[in-house]
Amino acid sequence: MPTPPRSYGLDNVRSLMVLCILLLHAACAYSFIVPWWHALDSNHLFFDLLIICLDTFALPVLFFISGVFAAPSHDRHGPKQFLIRKLKRLGLPIVILGSVLIPAMVYMGYLDRADEPLSFFKYWLAWMQSLGDWSFRLFIDMEGSAPFQDQFRPHHLWFLSLLLLFFLGYALFRRIGVSFPSRRGFAHLLLVPFLAMVLSFAGVNMLIQDWGWFKFGPFILLQPTRIPIYLIAFIMGRGPQTK
Repeated sequence: MPTPPRSYGLDNVRSLMVLCILLLHAACAYSFIVPWWHALDSNHLFFDLLIICLDTFALPVLFFISGVFAAPSHDRHGPKQFLIRKLKRLGLPIVILGSVLIPAMVYMGYLDRADEPLSFFKYWLAWMQSLGDWSFRLFIDMEGSAPFQDQFRPHHLWFLSLLLLFFLGYALFRRIGVSFPSRRGFAHLLLVPFLAMVLSFAGVNMLIQDWGWFKFGPFILLQPTRIPIYLIAFIMGRGPQTK
């Protein structure tokens, strides 16, 4: 199947959303509502409002764009290559960066937390040994997650795990013949997915606080209240599959 023309508009939107996320994380250092952030400077209400504003749309837009390219990629490469490519582009970075970059990043905070810190090499060995922990954990506060801060987990790369799960789920649904509605069918009903996002967020938030996270094994770290939002955005972006 021929490669479709590149959408520079979507490229620009994706780049803008990445910049918004960078700005969001930079603002955390000046926020009242993120007291657990690694580096804290002076606080101001402006940064709280900025975080709340950016947090409402930046990541959902990126998941929407990922959904836009799901069907064309699946149709162009076929089911097997589609999965292989997604595992290489999303799975490998989680494993490689989780083994090299993330432990080095977390080690900087560990030096402040530990009374008698280990050398980085010993710390890294302990980090890699925690790959064998495939238990399920739910964190509803910083105190609950503290014992697991120095175990292998994706940390800031959590979105790669979730996106990979979405692509795997999409390939499975295509495999069993589930038909997805096209974006055109939803275009005049934007209120419906918006309400679905709001209601699903509120429903999950009744059970788990928005700042709660769950961890499954070393590679999956997700925020339960946000999963329905990102999933709906991904489905909204997904275009009609070809036969």
